[in-house]
Amino acid sequence: YDSVRWFRHAKMLSPSVRTFSGMVESYVKAGSLKQAYDTARKIRELMPEDARPYVLLGMVQAASEKRSEVDKARANFVRALDVDPQCMTAVYRLVDLYFASGTSESYREAILVLERALQQEDSDQLYYRLGDAYYELQELDDAIEQYQRALALNANCEEAQKGLDQIQNPEQD
Repeated sequence: YDSVRWFRHAKMLSPSVRTFSGMVESYVKAGSLKQAYDTARKIRELMPEDARPYVLLGMVQAASEKRSEVDKARANFVRALDVDPQCMTAVYRLVDLYFASGTSESYREAILVLERALQQEDSDQLYYRLGDAYYELQELDDAIEQYQRALALNANCEEAQKGLDQIQNPEQD
């Protein structure tokens, strides 16, 4: 709880979303989901037109093992993207939830989110995650194309190279 105590102190010095974010993340890491949720909810009430409080709420809810909370997390990440379509933290958190579901439908949802995000920002990270989604659906030509796009933007993107290697050398898995 030392980190929580320090974030409380920082909050008194400079109240901001960043300060509250640190506090919420500390509560989550300490397993204090109720305090994390209450703090994130307060931030959302203070800043309803900012995407970041919705991401924080979603993060807390995603840490729960209850299906209903994970569904609420998904809704908060979607809300964050409604408020700010360029909120890449919401994109990655939402995609992580879809990947964790592991169903064809969830990978298709992840593809839609990633394609929408790519309209906002050209990123090797978005392309490699898109490649991963296609890989999981066994749409290997599309996966290869996305991994290559990621590598065209960043030749050092290890995740994209690993994805390509996995497809081109399946015996090495």
